[in-house]
Amino acid sequence: MSLTYLSKVSALTVLAVSIAACSSGGSHKNTYPNTPPLTDQSTAAQKIEANRLVLLNKAKKAGLSDKQATAYAEANKEANAANAQTALETLVAEKAAAEKAAAEKAAAEKAAAEKAAAEKAAAAKAAAEKAAAEK
Repeated sequence: MSLTYLSKVSALTVLAVSIAACSSGGSHKNTYPNTPPLTDQSTAAQKIEANRLVLLNKAKKAGLSDKQATAYAEANKEANAANAQTALETLVAEKAAAEKAAAEKAAAEKAAAEKAAAEKAAAAKAAAEKAAAEK
């Protein structure tokens, strides 16, 4: 292969790439077609924030703590109403179950403490009776 042949091939390659680049559409007005105009973005952001505040108030009224309500509102601010409601109901049910479990645990601990105290009192009484019988 000669150097002349390689230079002709190189020139043709550059020419083909240039033609392909220039004929790729020509109109480059909208580089990001899915990006809404800035005013639409700010309106959407305002709607999302308003929805977050509504969800936050709804969660607080449902009995969630401030921390739980804030996390719920943040996680569901872009969700539709049905999904947000389902998530809220799930959180409320989980909170109720946790409170019930805590109450049951506290009751069991109290019963165990009362049983231990009764056994200790019975042992002390038996020891006192035994000491009195030995005198």
